[in-house]
Amino acid sequence: MAWQCRGTAGFTLIELMIVMVAIAILAAIAMPMYGNYIRESRRADGKAALLDVKLKQEKFRANCVQYATAFGGTSACNTGTSSYVLLGASTSPDGYYNLALASAGSAGFTATATAISADQQKDRANGQSCATLTLTVSGPTETTSPADCWK
Repeated sequence: MAWQCRGTAGFTLIELMIVMVAIAILAAIAMPMYGNYIRESRRADGKAALLDVKLKQEKFRANCVQYATAFGGTSACNTGTSSYVLLGASTSPDGYYNLALASAGSAGFTATATAISADQQKDRANGQSCATLTLTVSGPTETTSPADCWK
């Protein structure tokens, strides 16, 4: 009686290991790129929050002698006590950035959005850190920085 060789079905352990290594290499390349896209999409939350602050500040200035100097639960324009409070939260709508007002006066203001999470603080555009976004309004002039983060 002669032994007949039948075709074997399936994969060898070496073939499976090669596929696993290939998948691991692809995952190692894809995961950091995915993280960058997520951070970039969250940056839109900070930019939108600053543009909303600008709109609210312009409305506030139309009714008051100067721009607001802080955020609060109610809007206040009390020239007697120098209390100029803008109605709104001090965080961005999705909660990725803290908002702050500085250098507010009758001619302009500076608003900043600072990333809250350690992961979002790693956000970069063309080598520049986008952890802090700034919007400065001085009279009719508006300046945003870092410039690459606002593109």
